[in-house]
Amino acid sequence: MEPHSKTQTPWRGVLAGLVAACLLCAPASAAPVHSGSLACLDAPTITQLKRDPDHAFPSLYASCSPQLRDLLGPEFADLSDSALRFVLGAVAAHSMSIYGASTVYDLRSLSTLPMLDCAGYAALAWHLARVAGADVRHAVVVGWDGSPVGNHAQLLYDEPGNDLVLDPTVGVVARASLAGVLAGHPVAAERMFLFERAPTPIPLDELRDMVTRSLFLGQFGPGSLTYEQPYPPGQGGKYRLAADRLEAADELARRPPEAIEVPAPPPPPEEPPETEAVAARARTGPSSSLRRLKRHRKPRRTDRRDGHPRGTGRRGARR
Repeated sequence: MEPHSKTQTPWRGVLAGLVAACLLCAPASAAPVHSGSLACLDAPTITQLKRDPDHAFPSLYASCSPQLRDLLGPEFADLSDSALRFVLGAVAAHSMSIYGASTVYDLRSLSTLPMLDCAGYAALAWHLARVAGADVRHAVVVGWDGSPVGNHAQLLYDEPGNDLVLDPTVGVVARASLAGVLAGHPVAAERMFLFERAPTPIPLDELRDMVTRSLFLGQFGPGSLTYEQPYPPGQGGKYRLAADRLEAADELARRPPEAIEVPAPPPPPEEPPETEAVAARARTGPSSSLRRLKRHRKPRRTDRRDGHPRGTGRRGARR
């Protein structure tokens, strides 16, 4: 047995070295992500959101935004109001439905469906932020396929200094830009937040962990991007005109006052030209027929005794 043990020793050393090398090369796992829930997003509020999202969500943002900023913590403290509207839209969408198949992308249909897929969650978050007054020109809906997450859709907010990755399917929000995600830049755990909701029949713990881990390790890359569009599917024609108007207003606001051209007032309307007959009458006075009429008009006969017109008495009584 001794010769046999000696021959096995070198192989054991090689195997141990390979295992150690693999452990050293393996990427570190994501640190725990901060998590919490919004007390203002309770069951009655969610019911109202599903009934009337156009009016309920702006009211929710007005009352819930201070609590949302406090919950997110210092890493998200400087978010613009528009970016915060998108965060709340993603959180609300995450709480309004459970995961499942869906094929519609307008707000009314999305808010009433009991189940949404990942593209439906992204579309609902986009619409909720829109009705609350967020600047949708900075939002893009992206689709991934090929990363460890697989076929998946997210909503990204691409405003300089306020970049966000929003995953309403699993309730994850991260401070990262689309360019950084495509470049494989890792997202630190403290720059992510996980919003909790009530337990659902279809738990998404595994998908949530894959999303946070892929962001932490920078595993979303350009090879995984399948589409990038500024509107949810089928919604571009309806909302492109509003976005164009916002862009025109911003362009006008960026111009210096002296560069803004003020249109000149319109010229006064021209008077119609005088006809020859009107001009001649103005030069010569009344027409000849009118002059003849005045010349040949007979005076009314009066009573010779009192000067009153014939046929009337002094007291005005007709005889």
